Amino acid sequence: MAKHEGRDLSLAFGIVVLALGAAAFCMMFLNCFNIGGFIGDGISYTGLQVAFGFKNELGIQVFNFNFWVVAAFCLPVIGAVLGFVDNFITKILSAACFAGGMILLFTIASYFGVSSDLYANVTPDVLLPISIGCACCASGITVNVLRILTND
Repeated sequence: MAKHEGRDLSLAFGIVVLALGAAAFCMMFLNCFNIGGFIGDGISYTGLQVAFGFKNELGIQVFNFNFWVVAAFCLPVIGAVLGFVDNFITKILSAACFAGGMILLFTIASYFGVSSDLYANVTPDVLLPISIGCACCASGITVNVLRILTND
């Protein structure tokens, strides 16, 4: 009976980790960055536009493809998939993926740049979805550490 309860707890932890990784990834589809003015006054861009490049309606390339932005949003998903596997090494790798994703999301405004002269020397404002993604990653790290400490 005790082994069955441990398996249920491990499955519950795995589902929580999977949900946290998916939530962090879904922040990519929301407006994450604001350029040119106060929040709400400027132009907002989604994480998807910043990650894979974006041309505005005039055909001007505003963002180029950025591997680090893609990695920031994809590492929590990789960590979630690894965290669902019930193995000691994958739990550690899952926590590391969540930590890497959190660090990249936290510092995201410093390593992506605007490739257009329209917004020269402008630092983008990071909006709430990036903070929510960081919180999901921190929670994913915590759940994985608890899984490691409790041997579940």
